[in-house]
Amino acid sequence: MICLVLASVMGIIVYRIAVRAAIAAVSDNFISSQASIITSCTASGISLIIIMSLQILYDKIATFLTDFELHRTETDYEDSYTFKMYFFAFVNYYSSSFYIAFFKGKLPGNPSDYGKILGLRQEECDPAGCLQELFINIAIVMCGKQFFNNFMEIFVPIALNFWRSRGGRAEEKEGKGRYEQWEKDFDLSDLGPRGLFKEYLEMAVQFGFTTIFVAAFPLAPFFALVNNLMEIRLDAFKFVTQLRRPYAARAQDIGAWYAILLGVGNLAVLTNACVIAFTSEFIPREVYKYAVGEGSLSGYIDYSLARFNTSNFEMIDGETSGPNPDKYSFVYDGYPVEAGDEYYDMYANETVSECRYRGYYNGPNPPYDHTIDHWKILAMKLVFVLLYEHLIFACKFAIDYFIPDMPEHVRNAIKRENYLAQKALHDFSIQQAAEKKKAKRKGNDPGAAEAAR
Repeated sequence: MICLVLASVMGIIVYRIAVRAAIAAVSDNFISSQASIITSCTASGISLIIIMSLQILYDKIATFLTDFELHRTETDYEDSYTFKMYFFAFVNYYSSSFYIAFFKGKLPGNPSDYGKILGLRQEECDPAGCLQELFINIAIVMCGKQFFNNFMEIFVPIALNFWRSRGGRAEEKEGKGRYEQWEKDFDLSDLGPRGLFKEYLEMAVQFGFTTIFVAAFPLAPFFALVNNLMEIRLDAFKFVTQLRRPYAARAQDIGAWYAILLGVGNLAVLTNACVIAFTSEFIPREVYKYAVGEGSLSGYIDYSLARFNTSNFEMIDGETSGPNPDKYSFVYDGYPVEAGDEYYDMYANETVSECRYRGYYNGPNPPYDHTIDHWKILAMKLVFVLLYEHLIFACKFAIDYFIPDMPEHVRNAIKRENYLAQKALHDFSIQQAAEKKKAKRKGNDPGAAEAAR
């Protein structure tokens, strides 16, 4: 199933490449200029459909596998089932976001030698960076998941209850008998053998969206709050009117979910540090501002673009990979310009011998090695990640120390309660032993026995 998820991610990548190229080739300038946004939105929508379908399928597989393991206790069964479901949900829901944040466009190469995987050129980020696409993907997947789950939790029980109660309502309508309240209760949906597991899983996945990628989608906590406020009322309606009364069961704690939430919280610190450092332009801009621009960002775009001699474009099947000279007269702002475009008459007679592309490479002529600025920026990114995660973890441990899960007076009260319970048990044991000893002594004393008679 994990391989199936990764295969679906690869399929979405191929879809992005193909659709973006097709939209960019459209003659309408407005549509072609929005190729990145259109591709991101449609790809995220398709990814959401695949995610929800695979999640439903794996629920049945995980149940079969856990039953097959023959656990001794219900706690062992639930822990095993929980880890299976959440591990799959983690890969299923977050794999596309991890790809966009940390893998997409990270090794693009240069126009003379593009970075390729299995002979195919790697997908590159929008000129504005991958952060915008990551934002769109998280927003669509997170909000779409919430809407789908709320819809299924409410309308599926309503539909099933309506279908099961059709016989009783028909008999009552025909005058064959009353549709008694106990029959109505019996026809309600059952909560299921796993109880509140789906509610826990939904909250754990939502917690991941609101923490792991919050740097890319700062509105995630707000949408989570709105969803939770709505779900409180929806769950109240569902449990009171659409479900049979569930059996009450005691639990010592939330089980495996505590370890899962703790792990996600720790992972979120590192993930957000890497998003800020490697996905956004924060570090390169700050390096330029204080090391090159003397406190100003003026000239940053020129600084972040490498130069390339157009005579060195990569040859594919004997033809250059650059703009077709028979179709395009020149390149303006990185895009080929056809006759009749806005800038054609202004620059039609100019010969373009040099172009610009993103990255910190030597140029315009080979070798296209990384410049010293690339290594400086990379070093600052690593330093930022190290300082960020140490600072956040220090704050986390400090808060955990000064605001413990259990207050000191409550802990002492529990210890005293345990002590009193043990003392009472010990005193009772001593009293019982003394009474037995006294009774035995009386039984062995002939004078006491004669007096008793």
